[in-house]
Amino acid sequence: TGDASMRRDNMPASLAGMRLCSFAGAALVADDLRLAADAGFDVIVMPGSAITDVQRACAAAQAHGMAVLVDLPLDRIPIAQADVASGLFTPLPAPVLDPRLPPVPGEFASATLSGAGDVAAFAGWATRQVEAMCGAGASGVRMTGLANLPGDAIPGLLGQLRAQTPGAVLFAWTQGLAWDTLQHIEPGIVDLVASSFPFWDGQASWLWTELSLLRRIAPVVIPVDATDGPRAALGAMLADGWLAGLAHGGAVMPGAGALNRMRSGAPFGPGPGRLLSAPGSAVTVL
Repeated sequence: TGDASMRRDNMPASLAGMRLCSFAGAALVADDLRLAADAGFDVIVMPGSAITDVQRACAAAQAHGMAVLVDLPLDRIPIAQADVASGLFTPLPAPVLDPRLPPVPGEFASATLSGAGDVAAFAGWATRQVEAMCGAGASGVRMTGLANLPGDAIPGLLGQLRAQTPGAVLFAWTQGLAWDTLQHIEPGIVDLVASSFPFWDGQASWLWTELSLLRRIAPVVIPVDATDGPRAALGAMLADGWLAGLAHGGAVMPGAGALNRMRSGAPFGPGPGRLLSAPGSAVTVL
């Protein structure tokens, strides 16, 4: 059905421990989905694309027992989806190599979020995008570009989007958000949040502060590079759920499959690891 409130039924019963994989291309082929299912993934994350592409991907993924989340960029809106005449969206200039040339309109626009009215209008626009993706068979969306929006607008935007799409899975890509912004997002207002683990140097203490802030909101997904065995294993052990970026052809599937089997089996158990070593230590002990 096209009812967003029904889409959560396609997701695993528990979002904790969820195994997600993302593909760079919208045109997923049967081998991509078969390899992802064989490697133990639960959810496919795909770029936003035409409704027909989403429909095909969702039908194929569900045949393999996997759900689909579709990327919803909130900072760079395709001009075709932006009602520029409403005054809510401002066209972004196209990049030019010669600075002497005047700016020309590009293919994207950004939302003007200067007050509560703008936030409400933008939440209405985002709701229509979520409903369209869920109507095509997706379980929900991954909201990207949040770090490029005004921080004080994000809690209200997410709150209104949650109220208007109560059954859709909302995955907030929270990498780069200021900690003050994270502290003002209500617990449970989204279903999943993302860690900045890929930018961690292996010692700095900010990772543990961020994990604490994020877990107050929702289960934390940690993006991992499945080809980097030790670091990927650490990320998966710290995560409530983890996401691997997978290339067409399954080049990293063997590592990803081993990671999924490791994290879901003994001796790690169902929960994420806890830090035992002091921040800045040469060795991280969980």
